[in-house]
Amino acid sequence: MTQEKDGWFTSLQTLQQFYSGVDAQKMEQFLLQNAKECSLLINSYAFKNLTTHLLILLIRIDMDAPLDHPLADPAKIDQLLEISCQKENILRFVDRVEEYCQNITGKPVPESDHQQIVILSVLSCMLFEINPDSLDAFAGFMEGGFFNKAIQIILKMDSRYDLEYTSNIFLCQFVLHLYNLYWRASIGLSYPNPLSRQRIHELHYAFGEELHVLKMCPYLKASEEDKKEAGLIITTSAIPDSHPHIVHVNPILTRRDLRAIREEVEAISEQNLRLSVISFLLTLFQEKLYFRNRNAGQNYEEVIRFLCRHAENLGFIGPEFVDDVLNRETLSSTAFTDQCAIPHGITAQTSTSFIAVLHNDIPISWNGSYVNFVLLRGIREQDMHQFRAVFDVVVNSFPDIERTLRLLKTDSWEEFIRTLVFRT
Repeated sequence: MTQEKDGWFTSLQTLQQFYSGVDAQKMEQFLLQNAKECSLLINSYAFKNLTTHLLILLIRIDMDAPLDHPLADPAKIDQLLEISCQKENILRFVDRVEEYCQNITGKPVPESDHQQIVILSVLSCMLFEINPDSLDAFAGFMEGGFFNKAIQIILKMDSRYDLEYTSNIFLCQFVLHLYNLYWRASIGLSYPNPLSRQRIHELHYAFGEELHVLKMCPYLKASEEDKKEAGLIITTSAIPDSHPHIVHVNPILTRRDLRAIREEVEAISEQNLRLSVISFLLTLFQEKLYFRNRNAGQNYEEVIRFLCRHAENLGFIGPEFVDDVLNRETLSSTAFTDQCAIPHGITAQTSTSFIAVLHNDIPISWNGSYVNFVLLRGIREQDMHQFRAVFDVVVNSFPDIERTLRLLKTDSWEEFIRTLVFRT
């Protein structure tokens, strides 16, 4: 399973529809009020991002689906706190947010989610109020000339695409966002898909053992081995992949998505069944038991004895098998079309499953009919569970006039197998 990026939602309305346990607008008001009381300044973009992530976090806590693993080494989180110059204010804000979450869900906040709240709070807060008249103090806050490098990049974009970056407030907010990204990358912090466990739960509930999730990751992080192993790729965006089974879904699974997945799962099941049938069929047909234009006899009894004799010579059947097949033929003709008869026994066992083939251009007299193909079959008891699917493939080949004509034109065992099994 793939996803196009680590964070999926930018719309509080989308999440609000998915989770009615909290009023998103009231949560925004709570966060804004408490950020002010803790003397924290958050720009509008960072505030919206913080609110969205906290709502997702509430959804996960309510569903008992915490993050699978800590986001980072606690020492790295402490390192991030130390550079903020507002450690005490941020921790006070975090305590209030966690108390708010616990009051809503009635559950304590797991350690991994506590880490996420700390990281989100640190990366959302400005270290001081931006002065639109001077950028010196802001530039001095960032190490290694980061601010100047970021401004140079912005100016190059301005020159190339004729953009107008005239607001110092915008420049500071933009560069601060880049600086947060830089710090997050430098100490190895990232956010996994927050609803991945819920999505796995939904798929398991809908499909049970029919569908096993091997991996959830961004498409670019999926190795070629992962793609080859996966029978089905479920993705939220178009991906440049030639995999035969890909289903595009919404970030939050809908009934339409589940139907699309169901259809693909059934198609894969049918494909796998056919592959299994073909594999078994190839073990049944053996070149030593294929006979082309042989004078095997003038009637069905002589032909049956001819084919049974060769099967017995290979050790596939015992001498009692021929009488069992002849007795079955006296009950009703096994010629089910004008071209093919499939004689078989009733009770006699075989040591090896097989199908012996006689293909003559001159029709053979068969219990009141004339046929060009005789397929003597013997299925051992432990292979009987596969018999019906195999029988359907063989039987369905002959009522098809076009296929029958192609089969009649075959002159070798290889051609016969290709035409019958692979339909080429």
